[in-house]
Amino acid sequence: MNQFIGFIALVMSTGLFANPEREVVTCANEHYQLVVRETAVVTFRQATLTFSNRTIGMKCEVVLENNNYSHTEISCEEDRAGDGRYLAGITVVKEEGQAELSHEQIYPLKPKTLANLSCKVTYE
Repeated sequence: MNQFIGFIALVMSTGLFANPEREVVTCANEHYQLVVRETAVVTFRQATLTFSNRTIGMKCEVVLENNNYSHTEISCEEDRAGDGRYLAGITVVKEEGQAELSHEQIYPLKPKTLANLSCKVTYE
């Protein structure tokens, strides 16, 4: 019983239940829409990329988070093995940001930039 109470105290002290709203970063232009959602793991995010009636799942990692300046950098890649994956690099400052969407090419070529997207942060 004491272990259970200790576990509850630890969870409450980490702030896991402090903010029930999850951050959602939505980036879009006239052709592409990228939606990135927080998960229970602080450094991991899930995303969906939508374009031309296609929806692609992506996995994302928080590369840099600086709470003093509300600055976050997120790196996403298509959630599948192999070459030719879609990639996204997102930079958010306060409630707005920019994302660069690219597509992998055959090695040794660099990924091809497809679009620059404007981003907004919301909470759900």
